[in-house]
Amino acid sequence: MKNAALLLLIFSLLVHASVSFAVDQFSLEDGDVVVFLGGTDMVRAVRSGELETGLTREFVNADTAVKFRDLSWEADTVYRLGTVKERWRPDGFGQRTEQLERVGMSIAVLQFGQMEAMDGEDSLPRFVEAYRELLDSVLQQAREVVVITPRAFEKPKDNNLPDLSGHNQVLAKYVDAIKELVAERNGVLVDLYQATIGGVTENGLHVAEEKIGVVSNQILGQLQIPAVTKRDVVLLGAVREKQRLWYDYWRPANWKLLYGDDARREFTKGGDTYIPFREEWTKLLPLVDQAEKRIVAIAAGMPDPGHNRPIPEVLHGDRLADIQNELEAFEVAEGFEVSLFASEEQGLTSPLNLRWDPNGRMYVTVTTTYPHVWPGDIPNDKVIVLEDVNSDGKADRSTLFAEGLNIPTGIEWGDGGIYIGQNTEILFLEDTDGDLQADK
Repeated sequence: MKNAALLLLIFSLLVHASVSFAVDQFSLEDGDVVVFLGGTDMVRAVRSGELETGLTREFVNADTAVKFRDLSWEADTVYRLGTVKERWRPDGFGQRTEQLERVGMSIAVLQFGQMEAMDGEDSLPRFVEAYRELLDSVLQQAREVVVITPRAFEKPKDNNLPDLSGHNQVLAKYVDAIKELVAERNGVLVDLYQATIGGVTENGLHVAEEKIGVVSNQILGQLQIPAVTKRDVVLLGAVREKQRLWYDYWRPANWKLLYGDDARREFTKGGDTYIPFREEWTKLLPLVDQAEKRIVAIAAGMPDPGHNRPIPEVLHGDRLADIQNELEAFEVAEGFEVSLFASEEQGLTSPLNLRWDPNGRMYVTVTTTYPHVWPGDIPNDKVIVLEDVNSDGKADRSTLFAEGLNIPTGIEWGDGGIYIGQNTEILFLEDTDGDLQADK
């Protein structure tokens, strides 16, 4: 009985110590700028919004305004930026240290280690040194770091996917090293490895979209912050709207336009509405600020002022355009003719790419967003399916396969669906019921 009582006392003290660790060391103050750093799971957590919503509800009010900035990116590691070869971020925002300075970071939330652990135990010393340098660099600007450990790998449901759970033994050693680094710097630790629950990934590695809220609430729980629930739906919506605007600024779909040779392009017409693309892109920042003021108002219990999105860009065609006249203007060799399969009448606005399916249907990606999203607007590019039902060489049926896309430049058949390349993303869309509309 004495041993049992002693164990209970020790357990209680440990729990109290872990709770105090988070509560005593982590708080947000007026003017703080919280920066998120990490790979795919961090990208998804921030875009989903639950993590930021919980932090906002806990610390933001009429007297305390806090900004949140997502600098995470898929394939980022403690060693390097995932896009270093393409030069996207360095050209636009500088290296990692410059990015942190640019946004005025005061609090950093980091999650690294899962991908790095796949290098094996032999690479652990290299990882520790790199993470140590990263944390020390961050702490030159930040007054506080919150370090989230990786989750354990899961065995995937699909047997065609690699089983990464065999890496967990090595990953545990990486997690132990992370804990030591955090303790040495008096940081705040969120241990997702020990708190790993099964069935939250889509492939054994990345958190599934429908489970992001579950994992975010785990993080909040370890920070002694109540979970995000349906009662937070208004605040969550405002956070997602702000994050959408920030994402358009942080990860614009057309880097070539902003930092490649197209950055020198000049408009053929003058006027106040025809400003350089890079100047138009910077107009997103005031919209982000406006969205953050809305978040503060909601968090303070005031009425929701609404998103107040700007009026969408006015799109128009050419009144002089005449299909028949254009066709007659072609000069072709004897025995040849030019015919029109489809036009804007079937939704074919600025086609980007196409593929034919085995049934002779044309899948086309079309855009009204190109060359980049109108600041504040929501991209709504599409994939349409065109069919020649009566075999006369002209499309007479048009079906909307997918919408809400952002400059979908690539399309390819595979695995029972369609792969779409847009911006920095590869999407997989599937029609499961045969109605020519993506539902998965």
